Amino acid sequence: MASYEKPYDTETMRYDATLHQYILMPKVINDLGGSYKDDGVRDRTLKAISRRVYGWIYRTANSGNRYYFEFELACNPLLRPIIEEALTAQLEADLASGYNDIALQSPIDFVKGTILDRDTIERNVICLEAEDALRSFRSPNILFAGDLGIRLERNNPDRYTEWEY
Repeated sequence: MASYEKPYDTETMRYDATLHQYILMPKVINDLGGSYKDDGVRDRTLKAISRRVYGWIYRTANSGNRYYFEFELACNPLLRPIIEEALTAQLEADLASGYNDIALQSPIDFVKGTILDRDTIERNVICLEAEDALRSFRSPNILFAGDLGIRLERNNPDRYTEWEY
């Protein structure tokens, strides 16, 4: 059983209690030798990267387990490096090729008269390195598609709500 900790910020990630997600700090972009047009674009991109990675996790895992996985991702210290690795991989792919924008791709090309399969977009919304990082952790398996039978409700007056994760 993991020992849980209240989410906290580091020099490379901060926890957004409103979004219930870790977000990379701008320092990581600098460490990778990258840049964005301005601070506004940079900050929106960092949030979008978190949204893509967390969204992919929640779509891949059983939706009935969402609040439990949300808690694990926020409070399990063993998962912090996995999340950071996945977010950093997605950031690297975005800096190299704009990869994070795949989710914004329209499945319809009106000029060619073709339709891209929506499932193809969904499967490729995060880069392979980010997916590999997320699939590497097995206890708990944050991508488990079955029903764990664990229900965490937002209004339950337990430790995880006190922490405002």
